[in-house]
Amino acid sequence: MLSTNKTNKNELIPPVLVIFGITGDLAKKKLLPAIYHLIKDNLLPEGTTILGLTRQNLTDKDILSNVEVCVNEEDGICDPIAIKKLRDIMQVVQIDISKLGEFKKLKSALELVDKKANQKLNRLYYMSVPPNVTANIVSELGRHGLNKENSRLLIEKPFGFDYQSAKNLIKVISKFFTEDQIFRIDHYLAKETVQNILVFRRNNIFEKIWNSDNISSITITANEELDIEGRKVFYEETGALRDLIQSHLLMLLGITILDLPESMTSQNLHKAKLKALESISPITNSEIKFKTVRGQYVGYRSEVDNPKSNIDTFAAIKLSVATKRWHKVEFILKTGKALSEKLTTIEVQFKPNKIDLPHNSLIFRIQPHEDIKLKMYIKEPGFNVKTKIANLNLNYREEDIDVTHPDAYERVLVDSVKGDHSLFSTSSEILASWKIVNNVVKSWIINDNDLIAYKKGSTGPDISILSK
Repeated sequence: MLSTNKTNKNELIPPVLVIFGITGDLAKKKLLPAIYHLIKDNLLPEGTTILGLTRQNLTDKDILSNVEVCVNEEDGICDPIAIKKLRDIMQVVQIDISKLGEFKKLKSALELVDKKANQKLNRLYYMSVPPNVTANIVSELGRHGLNKENSRLLIEKPFGFDYQSAKNLIKVISKFFTEDQIFRIDHYLAKETVQNILVFRRNNIFEKIWNSDNISSITITANEELDIEGRKVFYEETGALRDLIQSHLLMLLGITILDLPESMTSQNLHKAKLKALESISPITNSEIKFKTVRGQYVGYRSEVDNPKSNIDTFAAIKLSVATKRWHKVEFILKTGKALSEKLTTIEVQFKPNKIDLPHNSLIFRIQPHEDIKLKMYIKEPGFNVKTKIANLNLNYREEDIDVTHPDAYERVLVDSVKGDHSLFSTSSEILASWKIVNNVVKSWIINDNDLIAYKKGSTGPDISILSK
């Protein structure tokens, strides 16, 4: 969503970023490269410190040697000054978070950082860890008094495994941290095109037709070419429905269908998004057969060493929204691993007009590159009246627009340092999204009767049943 906090970075209290899971894939591939780029672009407050927590006996050089911090750099060449600054502000704390008393080491390390800075720094606890250990970490932070008002909690999805577990996790966290201290990360919401949806809709042309009188369907797609990349423990506990649809895609849908508030403040946007999510009808047990499709790519069971696995690597659901604005509009959310292409889009299909022309459509492409495309029909040159499709395309790289906008994780970090909640999900939004798919989650756990096998590199299972 839109970030409205314009605080100058030099006016902010420097943060100490505590990364739980500093040696994990997320930290290596996303978080540390994002920090490198923020340092390079001078976007972090002077005095920022990083504490990387690991149970292994490692140094900062050991950790950074396994991180492709410059993967997005031209020719893969790192900025030596930025790399040095990253190493200078990074410390590694050896701690086993599964053992009682180990958090005393963290407390001592934080107190030492404050002493060196000669002030009490803001503390950002980044949970780059499996979701099943989050509650224990939060409890230990609270037990050791590390949850004070200058502390913020950054939590990666999945937030729970179903509605009840999410509710239980919220209850545990709320014992030690207030809602204002909690930042539930959804990097999709930090994408430039996603934020642009709200601005785009404020154009009078589109907001007037943004309803069921003019729109027949909205499809949100998140396809990936990659398979599970060896993350068998995570994927066996999660699956496609919970990994992407419950979290990212439902939040994208919420932004797409919400009623635009008069003032685009963080508070108003969250109210509008929650209202939108609560208006989506949960899929009932009797609807699962014709409102959901799930699949698993051939070879997945061998990869996870589980010949009976019923985990979905592809999932698609059909939803309806119980409001006058969206009455009878078809909403389809779909995602899959090991498919023919990497593609994340929001496609708005308009109803045909009285003239016998095909549908117009508006497509927000989020990945692999960002653009907005409006498909319209025009007359071909010549004596006969023949029509053809024409694309009105906003491409950041072709327009006079700065294409060096921040990466999603860079934006997440900067906004959490500012304390701006615009791009983060609230506890109420999390629970609302779980309610929508909770019956599906429960059903898919106990059976695999409708699990469709599909080949790697294909388009995945046929989902035409969802449009009947």
